[in-house]
Amino acid sequence: MICNLEVKGSIPLSSSIKLSYEGVAMSLTIYFDGVSQLPNLPVEKDVEILFMTFKLSGCDYDRRILSAIEQSSYKDELFFVDRFGSTLRVDCLSTGSKTALSLYHRRDVVVSGVELGMNALTETVKYCSVGSLLLPARNYYIECELEDVAIDVMCGGRHFASLDEFSDYMMEEAPG
Repeated sequence: MICNLEVKGSIPLSSSIKLSYEGVAMSLTIYFDGVSQLPNLPVEKDVEILFMTFKLSGCDYDRRILSAIEQSSYKDELFFVDRFGSTLRVDCLSTGSKTALSLYHRRDVVVSGVELGMNALTETVKYCSVGSLLLPARNYYIECELEDVAIDVMCGGRHFASLDEFSDYMMEEAPG
C-alpha cells in the first residue's frame, strides 16, 4: 500500500492537502474543459458506455446517490426500486446518477459531466470524495443547505471542505 501526502502550503491545512492512495486522487477533482490541465488519464465522454463497465456494489455511496438523485433504493447490482415502488434495471437510471456512480467506481478515467444536471452535481459534490470530473467551462449554481455540508473537492487548484465555499466559487470564480 502506497499512501502519499502532498502539502501545497501551510495555512489553512484543510485547503492545502491533496491525498492519494496508490497514485489515485482521494478528493473529487473537478476540471474545466478547455481550461484545466487534465491528468494523464483517458477522458470518457460517453457516460452510458462507461456505466456498463462496472457493477454497483451496494456500498454506502451507491445507496446515497440513488436516494439523493433518484429518490430510489438499491436492490442489487442489476436493479433498483424507484420512487413509485417499481423495480427497474440500473440502466434506467438518469445520466446524472450514472455519472455520479461512474466517478466513484471508475477512478481510472476522467468522467465527462456534460450531462450532469444541477441536482446531480450538487449531490455528487456532497457525497463523492474520489474520482475526476470534467465539466464544461461555465459558472454553476450549487444549491446550499440550511447548515453547511462538509465536502472533499479539488477544483481550480484549491481544496474545498465546505459546500458553501464551493458554491460561491462555482458561481463567482469558476471559468465561464
